[in-house]
Amino acid sequence: MLPRFENQVALHPTKTDKWGIPQLDINCQWSDNEKLMMEDAAQVGADMLRKAGVLDVKSRTTYDHNAPGLAIHEVGTARMGRDPKDSILNGFNQTHDIDNLFVSDGAAFCSSAVVNPSLTFMAMTVRAVKYCVNEMNNKRI
Repeated sequence: MLPRFENQVALHPTKTDKWGIPQLDINCQWSDNEKLMMEDAAQVGADMLRKAGVLDVKSRTTYDHNAPGLAIHEVGTARMGRDPKDSILNGFNQTHDIDNLFVSDGAAFCSSAVVNPSLTFMAMTVRAVKYCVNEMNNKRI
């Protein structure tokens, strides 16, 4: 899935859980471009298998009709950036608006590769913790 402005997660304006915390309102759809890319990937994969000598190739050339998010690492809900107008976190995973709040998971990513990002999450967390400790020691948070 490509990072697109139209795909968003927000707090639901009226629905809450049993503790009164707003539920997530998730708006996420496959774009026409993503559907075409999935069809192309299926066709190219089938062609590669046939050229490699595989005889019984069942070419599936339609996109995944399931909703996005079935086999992924959730990323991108608290984007990292320099400008608070278009991002939630600074370069140390600290929120722009709340000095003592750090988000150290995949939320800072605007997109993800096809491999497991867990080690990157951990490295970013180490960096955030070092920064946080330094800020605390210097009485800035």
